Amino acid sequence: MTRSSKAGKRRTAQRASAAGALDYGHTEGGIILFDNARRARRVRWLIFGSSALCLGCLYSALDLLRTYGLSPGDGGVLRPLGERWAVAALLAMLGVAQLAGILFYAGLYLVRVELSAKRLILSTLRPFGTKRREVEAAKIGSVRFHDWALEPGSSVSTPWLALRVVGRRSPFILDLGAEYVDRAAIEKLCDASAE
Repeated sequence: MTRSSKAGKRRTAQRASAAGALDYGHTEGGIILFDNARRARRVRWLIFGSSALCLGCLYSALDLLRTYGLSPGDGGVLRPLGERWAVAALLAMLGVAQLAGILFYAGLYLVRVELSAKRLILSTLRPFGTKRREVEAAKIGSVRFHDWALEPGSSVSTPWLALRVVGRRSPFILDLGAEYVDRAAIEKLCDASAE
């Protein structure tokens, strides 16, 4: 199957999903427990914005390295090389750090979870596409609910589940604002693996 035909089938499935015609219970691969394509697009746009910000920081750092101190407000005299390197390095590190942080978050952000023959297929977000990981269902550690709110009583709330897998340091993130979440099946799977 070619890449364009896969993309076409995916778009068709998304359109059918939006129309309510797609049965979220079953696919060719197994049972869908979680699907989050719409919010994943938002996170992907955040990745692209962070990439642009990182490039801007790197360009500005290079410019500061060459010209810091030459503007009339700075005294019109080029600053010492050590000071220019320090300011440029700080700006470059800020740009790279925020991009590294969002890429780390994207690697934990689940787009889809499928159960297929006692194995979970976890699809995490990437800047272009997704990365699939197969994990034995018995290796699911725990699921923990989090409800972050901007302030107590606020209408801005982002509930999510932290899905722990045995052998991994960081949990996967299941955004409960997704199009489809079978929370009972996910929790039952965790209870069964704990036994």
